[in-house]
Amino acid sequence: MEDDPEDKGDTVRRLKTDAPRPRGDRLFRRGGKLDNLQMAAIIRGFCCGTSIADCADRSGVSLKTVRETYRALRTRLLKERFARWHPWRVVHTSDAETEKHMDDRRALLEAMAACEAKARCWSDKASAKRFSSACRQCPIRAVSPDEEFLDTAWQIVASTRFVHREVGWTDRRTGDAAKRFEERMIYANTLIRCQDETPMISEGVWDVSDEGAHTYNALLSLMIQELLDEPLS
Repeated sequence: MEDDPEDKGDTVRRLKTDAPRPRGDRLFRRGGKLDNLQMAAIIRGFCCGTSIADCADRSGVSLKTVRETYRALRTRLLKERFARWHPWRVVHTSDAETEKHMDDRRALLEAMAACEAKARCWSDKASAKRFSSACRQCPIRAVSPDEEFLDTAWQIVASTRFVHREVGWTDRRTGDAAKRFEERMIYANTLIRCQDETPMISEGVWDVSDEGAHTYNALLSLMIQELLDEPLS
């Protein structure tokens, strides 16, 4: 996604907040070996879509640690305060949704997760062995036979897969597939929205100092505030 944008200001230094600070010098994570500068570099990398490998190189932290921190930060995007960046507002505890709606929603997430996991299918598409978006056996077809719905859902899966490949992030396929895909989808949608809303300085370089409501800078500032309010454990 973002390719080393010009940083015209230190967001961590400029941020003003009344949030209570954790004791000690660890502002963003309770305990652990990472200092504030290393955590700030990882947070910035996550919010700007920097690849895990590049972020590890710039922060001087291991690939494993960066990947684990990215995963913890991605979970925070499920909170309502980040919903402005993605259309799928998370309603895990909402009383407004019916049980059927939640079941339908989960079925769709499971189908999209299964679609993303079909490596051979994506390989055929990439090598032009198939020209249609979704294959005939696409799991999403079981959710809805509507071709327009199918194409929209498939495009979301494709963009989710693309963003995570750019970041160099492969999730282990264990645990709740629907929840894992939801997190992947929301992160992808968030980065795409940031890229669309952030002014470009030059080809491939975005102005991360721009203070628009949906820019990289806005996401970075809010994520820092989120971690000052509730540090990672």
